[in-house]
Amino acid sequence: MGLYQLQNHFLEKEREAEEEKREKERFREISAFTSGVAHEIKNPLNRLSLLFELLRKKVSPDLTTNVSLGKKEVHEISRIVDQFSTFQKPLKLRKEKFFLENLMKDIRSSLLKEIDQSMVKIHYSQTGPVLLRGDKGLISQVFVNLLKNSLEATAAGDITIQAKQHKNTAFISIRDSGQGMSEEDKNRIFDPYFSKKENGMGIGLYLTKKIIEAHGGQIQAKSEPGHGTTIFFHIPGSKHG
Repeated sequence: MGLYQLQNHFLEKEREAEEEKREKERFREISAFTSGVAHEIKNPLNRLSLLFELLRKKVSPDLTTNVSLGKKEVHEISRIVDQFSTFQKPLKLRKEKFFLENLMKDIRSSLLKEIDQSMVKIHYSQTGPVLLRGDKGLISQVFVNLLKNSLEATAAGDITIQAKQHKNTAFISIRDSGQGMSEEDKNRIFDPYFSKKENGMGIGLYLTKKIIEAHGGQIQAKSEPGHGTTIFFHIPGSKHG
């Protein structure tokens, strides 16, 4: 290596080190901000939970189930906010067994407004029963995050979800017919605070990756401009019966 090349090599290393330093500082600043926001969200959630408890004691018996469900959902949101406020730390998983097909029905209901407002059709299919073992609330958040991203990227078209289970592993793909993305963007979509959206914070997909990896799974993306995006991931399954 000549003197000129050696000088350029060291200058490039210095630039990389400086960029890494800036990224770490930005990470610390935004982490502190998001933790503060999560803390502020907790207060109204706690009040809402108390309100549901008061309502449960006063409403007629035929409404008690709905009110209890509302309180349960608030509790689940609160738990996710807790995880979000400490997303630099290891996630605490509350594992249980559940069928993916049932979870997808719940997720579809929770995204009904977004789906109805779009011109996108969502298709779900699975090869045989898929029984998962993991944190149901956090895995639900994985699907919500991924489907919301697909809906935002797909003006009109289809989102296809496919699932199958092999032994103790569930394999899932989510494919959209949206605008796709460049190789550079594809390699960064799971990085913290990376977002191409005008008001995006770049946390949803980072948290999605962290949840999947906390379960012992992996996630990856395949995409190119004009040809949509496919997300592949696998998470633990459980033996049937």
